[in-house]
Amino acid sequence: MKIIILIIEYIFNIVALFLILMILSGRRDARATFSWILTLIFLPVFGVIFYIIIGNPRLKRLINVKLKKSFLIKREKYDYSKLTNNDFCNKVCTITKKHPVSIKSIELFGGASKYARLSQDIIEAKKIILLEYYIIDPDEMGEFFINLLIHKLEEGVKVYILYDGVGSITFHYSNLLKRFKKAGGNAAVFLPLSFKTLSLVNFRNHRKIAIIDGKICYTGGVNIGDDYLGKLAGKDEWIDCHVRLTGNVVSEFEKIFCEDWYYATNNDISNDLILSTENTDTKLYTHVIPSGADQDINYIYESLLSVFISAKKSITIITPYFVPDETIVNILRNISMLGIEVTVIVPGKNNHPIVGAAGRSYYEELVEAGVKIYETKYMLHSKLIIVDRNFVSIGTVNMDNRSMKLNFEVSLLIYSQDFAGHVLNLASEYISISKKIDIDYLRRKPKREKLFEGVCRVFSPLL
Repeated sequence: MKIIILIIEYIFNIVALFLILMILSGRRDARATFSWILTLIFLPVFGVIFYIIIGNPRLKRLINVKLKKSFLIKREKYDYSKLTNNDFCNKVCTITKKHPVSIKSIELFGGASKYARLSQDIIEAKKIILLEYYIIDPDEMGEFFINLLIHKLEEGVKVYILYDGVGSITFHYSNLLKRFKKAGGNAAVFLPLSFKTLSLVNFRNHRKIAIIDGKICYTGGVNIGDDYLGKLAGKDEWIDCHVRLTGNVVSEFEKIFCEDWYYATNNDISNDLILSTENTDTKLYTHVIPSGADQDINYIYESLLSVFISAKKSITIITPYFVPDETIVNILRNISMLGIEVTVIVPGKNNHPIVGAAGRSYYEELVEAGVKIYETKYMLHSKLIIVDRNFVSIGTVNMDNRSMKLNFEVSLLIYSQDFAGHVLNLASEYISISKKIDIDYLRRKPKREKLFEGVCRVFSPLL
Protein backbone atom coordinates (compact mmCIF):
# COMPACT_ATOMS: atom_id res chain seq x y z
CA MET A 1 0.00 0.00 0.00
CA LYS A 2 2.84 2.39 0.87
CA ILE A 3 4.44 1.71 -2.51
CA ILE A 4 1.19 2.61 -4.31
CA ILE A 5 0.93 5.86 -2.33
CA LEU A 6 4.55 6.72 -3.15
CA ILE A 7 3.95 6.05 -6.85
CA ILE A 8 0.84 8.28 -6.84
CA GLU A 9 2.75 11.06 -5.05
CA TYR A 10 5.60 10.72 -7.54
CA ILE A 11 3.20 10.98 -10.49
CA PHE A 12 1.51 14.07 -9.03
CA ASN A 13 4.91 15.68 -8.38
CA ILE A 14 5.92 15.11 -12.01
CA VAL A 15 2.61 16.53 -13.25
CA ALA A 16 2.98 19.50 -10.86
CA LEU A 17 6.47 20.22 -12.24
CA PHE A 18 5.12 20.07 -15.79
CA LEU A 19 2.29 22.48 -14.88
CA ILE A 20 4.73 24.90 -13.21
CA LEU A 21 6.81 25.02 -16.40
CA MET A 22 3.64 25.55 -18.45
CA ILE A 23 2.49 28.38 -16.15
CA LEU A 24 5.88 30.08 -16.32
CA SER A 25 5.80 29.97 -20.11
CA GLY A 26 2.37 31.62 -20.20
CA ARG A 27 1.28 35.27 -19.86
CA ARG A 28 -0.51 35.20 -16.54
CA ASP A 29 -0.65 38.02 -14.04
CA ALA A 30 2.49 37.81 -11.86
CA ARG A 31 0.47 37.43 -8.66
CA ALA A 32 -1.65 34.63 -10.12
CA THR A 33 1.52 32.88 -11.36
CA PHE A 34 3.06 33.07 -7.89
CA SER A 35 -0.12 31.74 -6.27
CA TRP A 36 -0.35 28.76 -8.59
CA ILE A 37 3.33 27.89 -8.21
CA LEU A 38 3.10 28.00 -4.41
CA THR A 39 0.05 25.75 -4.47
CA LEU A 40 1.67 23.23 -6.83
CA ILE A 41 4.92 23.11 -4.81
CA PHE A 42 3.48 22.75 -1.30
CA LEU A 43 0.21 20.97 -2.13
CA PRO A 44 0.98 19.09 -5.36
CA VAL A 45 -1.99 16.69 -5.27
CA PHE A 46 -4.51 19.42 -4.44
CA GLY A 47 -2.76 21.88 -6.75
CA VAL A 48 -2.81 19.58 -9.78
CA ILE A 49 -6.48 18.74 -9.36
CA PHE A 50 -7.41 22.35 -8.65
CA TYR A 51 -5.47 23.62 -11.67
CA ILE A 52 -7.03 21.08 -14.02
CA ILE A 53 -10.49 22.12 -12.82
CA ILE A 54 -10.17 25.92 -12.76
CA GLY A 55 -6.73 27.08 -13.84
CA ASN A 56 -6.13 25.73 -17.32
CA PRO A 57 -6.33 28.60 -19.86
CA ARG A 58 -7.17 26.14 -22.61
CA LEU A 59 -10.56 25.66 -21.00
CA LYS A 60 -11.38 29.26 -21.76
CA ARG A 61 -10.84 28.53 -25.43
CA LEU A 62 -13.26 25.57 -25.26
CA ILE A 63 -16.02 27.92 -24.14
CA ASN A 64 -14.86 30.56 -26.59
CA VAL A 65 -15.29 28.26 -29.62
CA LYS A 66 -18.94 27.64 -28.86
CA LEU A 67 -19.77 31.18 -27.82
CA LYS A 68 -18.29 32.60 -31.01
CA LYS A 69 -21.01 30.66 -32.83
CA SER A 70 -23.72 32.14 -30.63
CA PHE A 71 -23.49 35.71 -31.91
CA LEU A 72 -26.72 35.37 -33.82
CA ILE A 73 -27.94 38.92 -33.59
CA LYS A 74 -26.52 41.82 -35.51
CA ARG A 75 -25.54 44.45 -32.94
CA GLU A 76 -26.83 47.77 -34.22
CA LYS A 77 -24.83 50.88 -33.43
CA TYR A 78 -26.64 54.07 -32.51
CA ASP A 79 -24.65 57.10 -33.52
CA TYR A 80 -25.49 59.95 -31.14
CA SER A 81 -23.18 62.64 -32.42
CA LYS A 82 -24.58 65.05 -29.81
CA LEU A 83 -22.82 63.10 -27.07
CA THR A 84 -19.40 64.68 -27.45
CA ASN A 85 -19.03 66.40 -24.09
CA ASN A 86 -18.56 63.26 -22.00
CA ASP A 87 -14.95 62.15 -22.04
CA PHE A 88 -15.74 58.90 -20.26
CA CYS A 89 -18.26 57.89 -22.92
CA ASN A 90 -15.82 58.67 -25.73
CA LYS A 91 -13.13 56.52 -24.11
CA VAL A 92 -15.50 53.57 -23.67
CA CYS A 93 -16.58 53.95 -27.32
CA THR A 94 -12.94 53.73 -28.38
CA ILE A 95 -12.24 50.63 -26.27
CA THR A 96 -15.43 48.66 -26.99
CA LYS A 97 -16.03 49.92 -30.57
CA LYS A 98 -19.68 50.37 -29.53
CA HIS A 99 -21.78 53.51 -29.54
CA PRO A 100 -23.98 54.30 -26.54
CA VAL A 101 -27.70 53.59 -26.45
CA SER A 102 -30.46 55.72 -24.97
CA ILE A 103 -32.30 55.24 -21.69
CA LYS A 104 -35.86 56.53 -21.55
CA SER A 105 -36.20 56.08 -17.79
CA ILE A 106 -34.17 54.62 -14.92
CA GLU A 107 -35.12 53.83 -11.32
CA LEU A 108 -32.77 52.79 -8.52
CA PHE A 109 -33.96 50.72 -5.58
CA GLY A 110 -33.09 47.99 -3.05
CA GLY A 111 -34.02 44.31 -2.84
CA ALA A 112 -37.55 44.50 -1.41
CA SER A 113 -38.50 47.38 -3.70
CA LYS A 114 -37.06 45.54 -6.69
CA TYR A 115 -39.17 42.46 -5.99
CA ALA A 116 -42.33 44.54 -5.58
CA ARG A 117 -41.80 46.43 -8.85
CA LEU A 118 -40.66 43.37 -10.82
CA SER A 119 -43.67 41.34 -9.71
CA GLN A 120 -45.99 44.15 -10.81
CA ASP A 121 -44.30 44.30 -14.24
CA ILE A 122 -44.60 40.51 -14.58
CA ILE A 123 -48.31 40.70 -13.73
CA GLU A 124 -48.77 43.28 -16.50
CA ALA A 125 -46.69 41.35 -19.09
CA LYS A 126 -48.53 40.60 -22.36
CA LYS A 127 -46.09 38.69 -24.60
CA ILE A 128 -42.75 37.48 -23.22
CA ILE A 129 -40.72 37.36 -19.99
CA LEU A 130 -36.98 36.65 -19.95
CA LEU A 131 -35.20 35.93 -16.65
CA GLU A 132 -31.47 35.24 -16.29
CA TYR A 133 -30.08 34.85 -12.76
CA TYR A 134 -26.98 33.53 -11.06
CA ILE A 135 -29.00 32.49 -8.01
CA ILE A 136 -32.63 31.42 -7.87
CA ASP A 137 -33.33 29.93 -4.45
CA PRO A 138 -36.26 27.51 -4.00
CA ASP A 139 -37.39 29.40 -0.88
CA GLU A 140 -40.44 31.60 -0.27
CA MET A 141 -39.31 34.32 -2.66
CA GLY A 142 -38.37 31.78 -5.34
CA GLU A 143 -41.73 30.05 -4.93
CA PHE A 144 -43.56 33.38 -5.16
CA PHE A 145 -41.98 34.22 -8.51
CA ILE A 146 -42.36 30.73 -9.98
CA ASN A 147 -46.05 30.71 -9.04
CA LEU A 148 -46.41 34.13 -10.64
CA LEU A 149 -44.68 32.94 -13.82
CA ILE A 150 -46.85 29.82 -14.00
CA HIS A 151 -49.89 32.09 -13.83
CA LYS A 152 -48.53 34.10 -16.77
CA LEU A 153 -47.95 30.89 -18.73
CA GLU A 154 -51.63 30.05 -18.23
CA GLU A 155 -52.45 33.46 -19.74
CA GLY A 156 -50.42 32.58 -22.85
CA VAL A 157 -47.30 34.63 -22.09
CA LYS A 158 -43.99 33.04 -23.13
CA VAL A 159 -41.56 32.66 -20.22
CA TYR A 160 -37.85 31.80 -20.38
CA ILE A 161 -35.66 31.21 -17.31
CA LEU A 162 -31.87 30.83 -17.62
CA TYR A 163 -30.01 30.01 -14.39
CA ASP A 164 -26.45 29.19 -13.41
CA GLY A 165 -25.55 25.55 -12.76
CA VAL A 166 -23.64 26.28 -9.55
CA GLY A 167 -25.33 29.36 -8.11
CA SER A 168 -28.79 27.85 -8.60
CA ILE A 169 -27.96 24.21 -7.93
CA THR A 170 -30.71 23.82 -5.31
CA PHE A 171 -33.25 25.29 -7.75
CA HIS A 172 -32.00 22.90 -10.45
CA TYR A 173 -33.13 19.88 -8.41
CA SER A 174 -36.23 21.48 -6.88
CA ASN A 175 -39.91 20.77 -7.37
CA LEU A 176 -40.35 24.42 -8.27
CA LEU A 177 -38.43 23.95 -11.50
CA LYS A 178 -40.36 20.76 -12.30
CA ARG A 179 -43.67 22.57 -11.79
CA PHE A 180 -42.53 25.45 -14.01
CA LYS A 181 -41.54 23.10 -16.85
CA LYS A 182 -44.72 21.06 -16.48
CA ALA A 183 -46.75 24.26 -16.89
CA GLY A 184 -45.04 24.89 -20.24
CA GLY A 185 -42.22 27.17 -19.13
CA ASN A 186 -38.86 27.23 -20.90
CA ALA A 187 -35.91 26.70 -18.55
CA ALA A 188 -32.21 26.15 -19.22
CA VAL A 189 -29.13 25.77 -17.06
CA PHE A 190 -25.86 27.54 -17.89
CA LEU A 191 -22.99 25.03 -17.53
CA PRO A 192 -24.68 22.45 -15.27
CA LEU A 193 -22.53 20.94 -12.54
CA SER A 194 -21.61 17.41 -13.60
CA PHE A 195 -18.53 15.26 -14.08
CA LYS A 196 -18.64 16.06 -17.80
CA THR A 197 -18.51 19.82 -17.18
CA LEU A 198 -16.29 19.74 -14.08
CA SER A 199 -13.41 21.27 -16.01
CA LEU A 200 -15.63 24.29 -16.80
CA VAL A 201 -16.84 24.86 -13.24
CA ASN A 202 -14.75 28.02 -12.88
CA PHE A 203 -16.75 29.87 -15.55
CA ARG A 204 -20.01 31.01 -13.97
CA ASN A 205 -22.86 33.09 -15.34
CA HIS A 206 -23.10 35.82 -12.70
CA ARG A 207 -25.58 37.97 -14.64
CA LYS A 208 -28.91 39.12 -13.20
CA ILE A 209 -31.32 40.20 -15.92
CA ALA A 210 -35.11 40.42 -16.15
CA ILE A 211 -36.81 41.64 -19.34
CA ILE A 212 -40.54 42.23 -19.77
CA ASP A 213 -42.12 42.47 -23.26
CA GLY A 214 -38.93 43.99 -24.69
CA LYS A 215 -39.84 47.28 -22.97
CA ILE A 216 -38.59 46.97 -19.39
CA CYS A 217 -35.32 45.60 -18.06
CA TYR A 218 -33.86 45.01 -14.59
CA THR A 219 -30.21 44.47 -13.65
CA GLY A 220 -27.97 44.89 -10.61
CA GLY A 221 -26.88 42.88 -7.60
CA VAL A 222 -30.17 41.33 -6.44
CA ASN A 223 -30.73 37.64 -7.19
CA ILE A 224 -34.00 35.84 -6.41
CA GLY A 225 -34.11 34.58 -2.83
CA ASP A 226 -35.05 35.41 0.74
CA ASP A 227 -31.49 36.46 1.61
CA TYR A 228 -31.89 39.64 -0.43
CA LEU A 229 -34.82 40.74 1.71
CA GLY A 230 -32.65 40.81 4.83
CA LYS A 231 -34.62 41.35 8.05
CA LEU A 232 -37.94 41.33 6.17
CA ALA A 233 -37.39 37.59 5.66
CA GLY A 234 -35.93 36.97 9.11
CA LYS A 235 -32.39 36.94 7.69
CA ASP A 236 -29.29 38.95 8.53
CA GLU A 237 -29.40 42.56 7.34
CA TRP A 238 -28.56 42.70 3.61
CA ILE A 239 -27.91 45.88 1.60
CA ASP A 240 -28.26 45.76 -2.17
CA CYS A 241 -29.45 47.76 -5.17
CA HIS A 242 -30.91 47.22 -8.61
CA VAL A 243 -32.12 49.36 -11.52
CA ARG A 244 -35.23 49.30 -13.69
CA LEU A 245 -34.73 50.57 -17.25
CA THR A 246 -36.83 51.48 -20.27
CA GLY A 247 -35.82 52.63 -23.76
CA ASN A 248 -33.44 51.32 -26.42
CA VAL A 249 -31.14 50.01 -23.71
CA VAL A 250 -33.54 47.08 -23.18
CA SER A 251 -32.72 45.60 -26.57
CA GLU A 252 -29.05 45.31 -25.59
CA PHE A 253 -30.00 43.08 -22.67
CA GLU A 254 -32.30 41.04 -24.93
CA LYS A 255 -29.36 40.30 -27.21
CA ILE A 256 -27.21 39.19 -24.29
CA PHE A 257 -29.98 36.89 -23.05
CA CYS A 258 -30.48 35.41 -26.52
CA GLU A 259 -26.77 34.63 -26.89
CA ASP A 260 -26.60 33.06 -23.43
CA TRP A 261 -29.69 31.00 -24.14
CA TYR A 262 -28.19 29.76 -27.40
CA TYR A 263 -25.00 28.74 -25.61
CA ALA A 264 -26.96 26.79 -22.99
CA THR A 265 -29.46 25.12 -25.35
CA ASN A 266 -28.28 25.45 -28.98
CA ASN A 267 -31.71 26.99 -29.67
CA ASP A 268 -32.11 30.37 -31.36
CA ILE A 269 -34.96 32.38 -29.80
CA SER A 270 -34.10 35.64 -31.54
CA ASN A 271 -37.43 35.56 -33.42
CA ASP A 272 -39.23 35.86 -30.09
CA LEU A 273 -37.43 39.07 -29.14
CA ILE A 274 -39.10 42.46 -29.21
CA LEU A 275 -36.19 44.77 -29.97
CA SER A 276 -36.90 48.36 -28.99
CA THR A 277 -35.72 51.07 -31.40
CA GLU A 278 -37.50 54.12 -30.00
CA ASN A 279 -36.34 57.58 -31.05
CA THR A 280 -36.60 59.14 -27.61
CA ASP A 281 -35.72 62.72 -26.76
CA THR A 282 -33.31 62.00 -23.92
CA LYS A 283 -30.02 63.17 -22.52
CA LEU A 284 -29.43 59.86 -20.77
CA TYR A 285 -27.02 57.48 -22.51
CA THR A 286 -25.34 54.25 -21.54
CA HIS A 287 -23.10 51.44 -22.66
CA VAL A 288 -24.22 47.89 -21.86
CA ILE A 289 -20.98 45.94 -21.56
CA PRO A 290 -21.01 42.14 -21.22
CA SER A 291 -17.86 40.26 -20.29
CA GLY A 292 -16.90 36.62 -19.98
CA ALA A 293 -14.86 33.74 -21.30
CA ASP A 294 -16.09 34.49 -24.82
CA GLN A 295 -14.01 37.68 -25.00
CA ASP A 296 -10.33 37.96 -25.84
CA ILE A 297 -10.43 41.41 -24.22
CA ASN A 298 -12.34 42.02 -20.99
CA TYR A 299 -14.17 45.18 -22.00
CA ILE A 300 -15.60 45.91 -18.55
CA TYR A 301 -12.16 45.79 -16.94
CA GLU A 302 -10.49 47.84 -19.68
CA SER A 303 -13.31 50.40 -19.69
CA LEU A 304 -13.10 50.89 -15.92
CA LEU A 305 -9.32 51.32 -16.08
CA SER A 306 -9.69 54.04 -18.71
CA VAL A 307 -12.33 55.82 -16.59
CA PHE A 308 -10.20 55.61 -13.42
CA ILE A 309 -7.12 57.15 -15.01
CA SER A 310 -9.30 59.91 -16.53
CA ALA A 311 -10.83 60.95 -13.19
CA LYS A 312 -10.41 64.62 -12.28
CA LYS A 313 -12.21 64.99 -8.94
CA SER A 314 -13.43 61.79 -7.29
CA ILE A 315 -13.91 58.03 -7.48
CA THR A 316 -16.32 56.11 -5.25
CA ILE A 317 -16.25 52.30 -5.35
CA ILE A 318 -18.99 50.29 -3.64
CA THR A 319 -18.45 46.53 -3.76
CA PRO A 320 -19.05 43.46 -1.60
CA TYR A 321 -15.80 41.78 -2.64
CA PHE A 322 -12.81 44.10 -2.85
CA VAL A 323 -9.79 42.11 -4.05
CA PRO A 324 -8.26 44.40 -6.71
CA ASP A 325 -5.34 43.39 -8.89
CA GLU A 326 -2.01 45.20 -8.78
CA THR A 327 -2.94 47.52 -11.65
CA ILE A 328 -6.08 48.82 -9.96
CA VAL A 329 -4.33 49.17 -6.58
CA ASN A 330 -1.56 51.25 -8.14
CA ILE A 331 -4.03 53.46 -10.02
CA LEU A 332 -6.10 54.13 -6.89
CA ARG A 333 -2.98 54.93 -4.84
CA ASN A 334 -1.55 57.18 -7.51
CA ILE A 335 -4.65 59.25 -8.21
CA SER A 336 -5.32 59.60 -4.47
CA MET A 337 -1.80 60.97 -3.94
CA LEU A 338 -2.49 63.44 -6.77
CA GLY A 339 -5.35 64.89 -4.74
CA ILE A 340 -8.32 63.09 -6.31
CA GLU A 341 -10.77 61.90 -3.65
CA VAL A 342 -10.97 58.09 -3.65
CA THR A 343 -13.58 56.35 -1.49
CA VAL A 344 -14.10 52.61 -1.09
CA ILE A 345 -17.19 51.24 0.70
CA VAL A 346 -17.24 47.53 1.57
CA PRO A 347 -19.09 45.27 4.03
CA GLY A 348 -17.71 45.00 7.55
CA LYS A 349 -19.36 41.59 7.89
CA ASN A 350 -18.67 39.65 4.69
CA ASN A 351 -20.61 36.54 3.70
CA HIS A 352 -17.31 35.23 2.26
CA PRO A 353 -14.85 35.78 5.14
CA ILE A 354 -11.72 34.67 3.25
CA VAL A 355 -12.46 37.12 0.43
CA GLY A 356 -13.09 39.82 3.02
CA ALA A 357 -9.76 39.08 4.71
CA ALA A 358 -7.92 39.19 1.38
CA GLY A 359 -9.45 42.62 0.72
CA ARG A 360 -8.37 43.98 4.13
CA SER A 361 -4.77 43.17 3.29
CA TYR A 362 -4.86 46.12 0.85
CA TYR A 363 -6.20 48.65 3.33
CA GLU A 364 -2.95 49.92 4.81
CA GLU A 365 -1.20 50.83 1.55
CA LEU A 366 -4.38 52.47 0.23
CA VAL A 367 -5.16 54.45 3.39
CA GLU A 368 -1.54 55.61 3.58
CA ALA A 369 -1.99 57.04 0.07
CA GLY A 370 -5.10 58.94 1.15
CA VAL A 371 -7.85 56.53 0.08
CA LYS A 372 -10.91 56.64 2.35
CA ILE A 373 -12.21 53.18 3.27
CA TYR A 374 -15.52 52.54 5.01
CA GLU A 375 -16.91 49.24 6.30
CA THR A 376 -20.70 48.99 6.65
CA LYS A 377 -22.24 47.38 9.73
CA TYR A 378 -24.12 44.89 7.57
CA MET A 379 -23.56 42.76 4.50
CA LEU A 380 -23.27 45.16 1.56
CA HIS A 381 -23.90 43.55 -1.85
CA SER A 382 -24.32 46.63 -4.06
CA LYS A 383 -21.95 46.97 -7.02
CA LEU A 384 -21.52 50.65 -7.91
CA ILE A 385 -18.79 52.96 -9.16
CA ILE A 386 -19.21 56.74 -9.42
CA VAL A 387 -16.57 58.96 -11.05
CA ASP A 388 -16.53 62.79 -11.13
CA ARG A 389 -20.31 62.89 -10.59
CA ASN A 390 -20.59 62.22 -14.31
CA PHE A 391 -20.21 58.44 -14.64
CA VAL A 392 -21.88 55.49 -12.93
CA SER A 393 -21.22 51.77 -13.30
CA ILE A 394 -23.92 49.46 -11.98
CA GLY A 395 -24.43 45.80 -12.70
CA THR A 396 -23.15 42.42 -11.56
CA VAL A 397 -19.40 43.03 -11.43
CA ASN A 398 -17.44 42.86 -8.17
CA MET A 399 -14.00 44.39 -7.71
CA ASP A 400 -12.21 41.04 -7.72
CA ASN A 401 -10.37 38.67 -10.03
CA ARG A 402 -13.33 36.31 -10.52
CA SER A 403 -15.68 39.04 -11.74
CA MET A 404 -13.08 40.89 -13.79
CA LYS A 405 -11.42 37.89 -15.45
CA LEU A 406 -13.60 34.77 -15.29
CA ASN A 407 -17.35 35.17 -14.77
CA PHE A 408 -19.94 36.08 -17.36
CA GLU A 409 -20.98 39.54 -16.16
CA VAL A 410 -22.76 42.64 -17.39
CA SER A 411 -22.20 46.29 -16.52
CA LEU A 412 -24.32 49.32 -17.27
CA LEU A 413 -22.11 52.40 -17.75
CA ILE A 414 -24.27 55.51 -17.40
CA TYR A 415 -23.19 59.04 -18.33
CA SER A 416 -25.41 61.37 -16.31
CA GLN A 417 -24.82 63.97 -13.61
CA ASP A 418 -28.35 63.63 -12.27
CA PHE A 419 -28.20 59.85 -11.90
CA ALA A 420 -24.68 60.05 -10.46
CA GLY A 421 -26.08 62.47 -7.87
CA HIS A 422 -28.74 59.93 -6.85
CA VAL A 423 -26.13 57.18 -6.51
CA LEU A 424 -23.84 59.44 -4.47
CA ASN A 425 -26.77 60.09 -2.11
CA LEU A 426 -27.07 56.31 -1.73
CA ALA A 427 -23.33 56.13 -1.04
CA SER A 428 -23.78 58.73 1.71
CA GLU A 429 -26.46 56.53 3.27
CA TYR A 430 -24.03 53.60 3.24
CA ILE A 431 -21.33 55.74 4.87
CA SER A 432 -23.78 56.76 7.60
CA ILE A 433 -23.99 53.12 8.73
CA SER A 434 -20.26 52.51 8.37
CA LYS A 435 -17.04 52.97 10.30
CA LYS A 436 -14.09 54.71 8.69
CA ILE A 437 -10.85 52.73 8.66
CA ASP A 438 -7.94 54.88 9.87
CA ILE A 439 -4.22 54.19 9.70
CA ASP A 440 -3.79 53.88 13.48
CA TYR A 441 -6.37 51.10 13.61
CA LEU A 442 -4.59 49.26 10.79
CA ARG A 443 -1.17 49.55 12.43
CA ARG A 444 -2.51 48.27 15.76
CA LYS A 445 -3.88 45.09 14.22
CA PRO A 446 -2.62 41.84 15.84
CA LYS A 447 0.14 40.19 13.84
CA ARG A 448 -1.80 36.93 13.56
CA GLU A 449 -4.66 38.83 11.90
CA LYS A 450 -2.28 40.50 9.45
CA LEU A 451 -0.68 37.13 8.74
CA PHE A 452 -4.04 35.54 7.94
CA GLU A 453 -4.97 38.46 5.67
CA GLY A 454 -1.60 38.21 3.93
CA VAL A 455 -2.05 34.50 3.25
CA CYS A 456 -5.54 35.16 1.85
CA ARG A 457 -4.06 37.89 -0.34
CA VAL A 458 -1.41 35.57 -1.80
CA PHE A 459 -4.08 33.13 -2.89
CA SER A 460 -6.65 35.79 -3.82
CA PRO A 461 -6.16 35.26 -7.60
CA LEU A 462 -7.46 31.72 -7.05
CA LEU A 463 -10.58 32.76 -5.11
